[in-house]
Amino acid sequence: MTPTPILHGIALRVFCSSLCSSLCCLSALIAGCSDVGPRTGVVNSGGTASGSVYGMGGTPGSSGVQGLGGVQGLGGVQGLGGVQGLGGVQGSGGSPGSGGVQGSGGSPGLGGSQGLGGGALTQGGNAGAIGRLDPNAPPAINFDLRSWKLTVPDGSERSEAWLASGGQEPGVFFTDPISGGMVFRVPNIGGTTSGSSYSRSELREMLRAGNESVATQGITLNNWVFSSSSVASQNAAGGVDGTLTATLRVDHVSTSGDANKVGRVIVGQIHASNNEPCRLYYRKLPGNVRGAVYFAYEPNIGGEQFIELLGSRSDSANDPADGIGLNEAWSYVIDAHGNTLTVTIQRSGYADVVATKDMTDGGLADDWMYFKAGAYNQNNTGSDTDFAQVTFFAIKNTHD
Repeated sequence: MTPTPILHGIALRVFCSSLCSSLCCLSALIAGCSDVGPRTGVVNSGGTASGSVYGMGGTPGSSGVQGLGGVQGLGGVQGLGGVQGLGGVQGSGGSPGSGGVQGSGGSPGLGGSQGLGGGALTQGGNAGAIGRLDPNAPPAINFDLRSWKLTVPDGSERSEAWLASGGQEPGVFFTDPISGGMVFRVPNIGGTTSGSSYSRSELREMLRAGNESVATQGITLNNWVFSSSSVASQNAAGGVDGTLTATLRVDHVSTSGDANKVGRVIVGQIHASNNEPCRLYYRKLPGNVRGAVYFAYEPNIGGEQFIELLGSRSDSANDPADGIGLNEAWSYVIDAHGNTLTVTIQRSGYADVVATKDMTDGGLADDWMYFKAGAYNQNNTGSDTDFAQVTFFAIKNTHD
């Protein structure tokens, strides 16, 4: 849901009132007030994770204030049309911790991105540099898409060059006109790619970055391998090990169709030659307010395993108390180093949720890998007007 001008006005007045109150509290802190409890981690701050002020430019290690005036992000509104941290204080116009205002009329990722294709919302660590997304620009202006191609719901593909030149597909892949985020929309009933029965609007990592002399498949400069692979494979690949970081919100999930498929969408993957060492799911059932987050580990040797991060992936799961609502900004980090897969979920105001998987016996060494990100609808049943939609505010892929 997009905030209306009236709601923006209300949020702005809340922000101004809370900012004034917060500055008074900050003055009291500086004067030596000691009745405010410490904060154990920094959210959206460039400081270190040791009790610095939440939502304000405080000194790392000092007693912190969380939600001054009772509003997360100092005047920020969480859940108002999907805006989280509207008007949150972050040090814009100065270094992190200087107490400047970040995201007035926006949020971390909404009207501004964590690192503009960079960092994630961080609990207990440093957040990425804040950059503003342009709602009038194509995705390639707001994000570095040179090493990606796009698959659209009819099963066809758009090249790295098409993406980098500012390509958009109306109703499928486009810039959100309010936040500037990169939108992926995919119907339940659509085309598919080889080996899949589900439709997608999804990026596929292409390390060759438009150099068509490099083969797309295999251990080539287009793909990467785990550092558990042979030296020969590592030398032939475009990268070794990898980390995919993204900040996003799920705008809509399917609400019709088979009970074992409804509400599912994959938002990030590590794909191997045939299997998927990591598929990150968001799932919200029609009767629930919040969605679950979990991932599948599919090795080359042995059976597929599911690891739940938030809530349950069950077809009859109750509303998860720790789940993520539609239109709520959150971040994930998918990291594969050697034989260890680590998946992290991050949200402002919450401790990180981290799960690891030992891939030693998975037979994945000397196989070739690539990341995927976007909206891969995991429901191919139900109404032909039903759909999944995901908006990204930051994405970054790195390799050794």
